Amino acid sequence: MKYKVGDKVKIVANEAGSNNKIGDVGVITKVDYDAAAIEEEYYVEVKGGKDYALWQYETDLELVEAVYTAPTPITYTREDLVRAYELGRQDEHQYIATGELNNELDREFPLPTE
Repeated sequence: MKYKVGDKVKIVANEAGSNNKIGDVGVITKVDYDAAAIEEEYYVEVKGGKDYALWQYETDLELVEAVYTAPTPITYTREDLVRAYELGRQDEHQYIATGELNNELDREFPLPTE
C-alpha cells in the first residue's frame, strides 16, 4: 500500500474512471484492500467535487502531502528499567523491548523452587 487514509494526493491519470478530474487535489478517505483486485483502490474526495464514484487506482495518484502517523509509544515500568540497570545494560530500552531482559533475569535470578 503506497498511500494511506488522510494523505493528500493529486489525480494524474483516471484509468479507474472516477468522477475526479486529472489535476484535482483531494484527500484519501478510504482504501480498498481487496486481494482479488489488480491494484489497490483509493477513494479520493476533492473539495467542491462530486460525492460519489471517486475510486482511483494507485497509478492514478501522486502524493502531495503525507499524513503523519505517530508511532505507538513503548512504555516500561520502573521495575523494568531498574532491573536492566542492575544487569549493567546500557541499551535498556531496546533490551527490554526485545524481551531479552526477562530471559536474562530468569538465568541470573532464578525463582526459588519449593
